[in-house]
Amino acid sequence: MAPTAQKLRVIAEAFLKKNRGKAGAAPAKMDKDRMLHELQIHQIELDMQNDELKRANSSVETARKIYTDLYDFSTVGYFTINQEGIIRGLNLSGAKLTGIERSNLIGRNFRTFVSTGTLNSFDGFIEGAFEGGAKTSCEAVLIKKDGAQVNVYIEGIVSGGNNECSMNVIDITDRKLADEKIQSLVLKLEQSNKTLEAFAYTVAHDLQSPLRTIAGFITLLEQQNKGVLSSEAKEHMEFVTTAAMKMSKLIADLLSYATMTDEGKTLQVIDLNGVVDNIFSEVRLEMKKDGKTPSLTRTGLARVKAVNAHMTQLFQNLIYNAVKFTAPEVVPEVYVGAVEKDGEYILSVKDNGIGIDEKDYGRLFDAFQKLHGENEYPGSGIGLATCKKITQIYGGKIWVESKPGKGSTFYFTLGKNRVV
Repeated sequence: MAPTAQKLRVIAEAFLKKNRGKAGAAPAKMDKDRMLHELQIHQIELDMQNDELKRANSSVETARKIYTDLYDFSTVGYFTINQEGIIRGLNLSGAKLTGIERSNLIGRNFRTFVSTGTLNSFDGFIEGAFEGGAKTSCEAVLIKKDGAQVNVYIEGIVSGGNNECSMNVIDITDRKLADEKIQSLVLKLEQSNKTLEAFAYTVAHDLQSPLRTIAGFITLLEQQNKGVLSSEAKEHMEFVTTAAMKMSKLIADLLSYATMTDEGKTLQVIDLNGVVDNIFSEVRLEMKKDGKTPSLTRTGLARVKAVNAHMTQLFQNLIYNAVKFTAPEVVPEVYVGAVEKDGEYILSVKDNGIGIDEKDYGRLFDAFQKLHGENEYPGSGIGLATCKKITQIYGGKIWVESKPGKGSTFYFTLGKNRVV
């Protein structure tokens, strides 16, 4: 901070006193000496003020150079234009967007660099900036001197009183190209998925027919050769029939997984309490045959916007898994609940089953990734993969918390704004 005039005077008087020696002027010379003293003090003050001004000017020049460099070499093009579009000022980055020297751009109309196809958008931007007084924006295409096109994003605001618009012009060509590439890849992926779905449907349909033929002829052979076949032959036929049924189930599950989508499906308001209750009823009937009465409870379920078949399949897979992966000597206990946390609806299916090792979490939701042998727990290995796909369709996710022998809890969300 620069010294005040009073401080400068004190410093000057001290300096003069130090260099003058002892004060011993005669009384007759007092006025002359006092005047000389004042002049000397004033001269020293001026010298110190001059030094301070030089230091201040140096600081200002350094700051100005830093600002100029930041202004000129910014990655953003800065333009100042009037209401007609005449360029009043710009930085080097702005000049680079046109391919013309900065000195040759002052006084030219910015509109001459805007492509015909985006000129209406730019004119609307200018009109909005000067009429509204608020920051406005648009996208446009600039035509450089060499004919090259530059996609730009422009935002600007009219400064108060000077009737000029300050514009930030950002080159978004790379982003546009990346967006177009992404859109192209998405389109190809969608086409590939449709082709895959059609292929899966055709394969599944065509495979089901020979499997039905195999199973039918095995049954016919058994009927025609009743009392003739040996016990070993009967056992072999049973193996063939069982394998055909397993293959048929696997194909059906694969087809369901491959064609799982919400395209063409109508969303409905679904009461999840009713969906879960229906599944509970089916489970109780099936387990009654085994002489077991499972504990099946639910709380906190809501009404959601979804496809009924999706919600049924999602809860079916999780609840039936909870019952299936229970030790033979244990009576299944399944609890279905939901909580709202941070604006998101989190559902859960908890069981008292055999549990899952944490090292297996990563592959649990992948298709055909079975953690147990077919003899222990039969199945296609697609159930949890289907659950994952359904939650993703609705913008949600699914995960598990479990310990071996301590049961498992599967959590999942259906995305926000699904609850009615």
